[in-house]
Amino acid sequence: TFSYRAQLGESPPHPALIAEDEETEDDVFQKIMFALLEDRPSVQEQRGEGGKARRLLEKKHVAAARFYYGVSMSEEGRQHFSSHKDALQRIVDISSDSTRNGAEKGDLTMYPHQMQWYDGSYIIHCLTNFSNKPSRWGLGHSLTLIEKDEEAFAEMCEFAKSKTVWSISFHVFLMEEHKDDKPALLFYKGLSPVEMQVGVGILKSKVISRDKILVSGCHPVVVQYTYMGMLKQVQVPSYVELFRWIHLVVAIDGTQLSVLLNGELSRTVQMQSEIMVNFLPGQKDIYLG
Repeated sequence: TFSYRAQLGESPPHPALIAEDEETEDDVFQKIMFALLEDRPSVQEQRGEGGKARRLLEKKHVAAARFYYGVSMSEEGRQHFSSHKDALQRIVDISSDSTRNGAEKGDLTMYPHQMQWYDGSYIIHCLTNFSNKPSRWGLGHSLTLIEKDEEAFAEMCEFAKSKTVWSISFHVFLMEEHKDDKPALLFYKGLSPVEMQVGVGILKSKVISRDKILVSGCHPVVVQYTYMGMLKQVQVPSYVELFRWIHLVVAIDGTQLSVLLNGELSRTVQMQSEIMVNFLPGQKDIYLG
């Protein structure tokens, strides 16, 4: 009952669970739920190592994991863990124990086969919820000069896991015409200068008609991303002009890609799948150039 009342999505857990009543809180969090966490058998105990009888997970252990997962889903619930750091440390220990022994999970199989309880997803997602606050990243340089004969400017961008708002703001001011057939990449994210996860660039210039006037030196904007090991490209009906400041926004929400130029929506594209964007700690992975 407690675990279901805690799991209310991004809404705070049921008021009765986080009431400002020290006696009630101690009963729920310490005497009941934390006691179940402490009672949870380790991987070694589940295997029955050392000739001991096997201790398997029970329904109550899963309920305890679901309870803490539910509490961690909301900001109010995560703040509540500050008074129960021992429970959070126990969840970290359980996760570490399960991960460290992951290669031998086959030994947990019962013969003859029988259904077993499992709480791994609740444990892992409980920890993940503590790092899913929006991640904001800024370039850190007010003005960066990029030249085609120079190496790309590299910067490190580490971001949160799970749901992430990844914000990058920079201005583009073209000083030189781009005339090659391949896109000139202004920005791209990848684990090396030659491996791109997602990038924004421009194509060679063309002449366009704007309000019945021909305008030259207009570079179409393109977005590139990697899907199934192949580089995909989306051309946007927006243009970057020489000697003009622009505000370019590329927004990716699930499988929907939206591009805005100077505050106006230029194009929305439904991609084949979500883009995998990741990083290696301490490694530069943002490139401008």
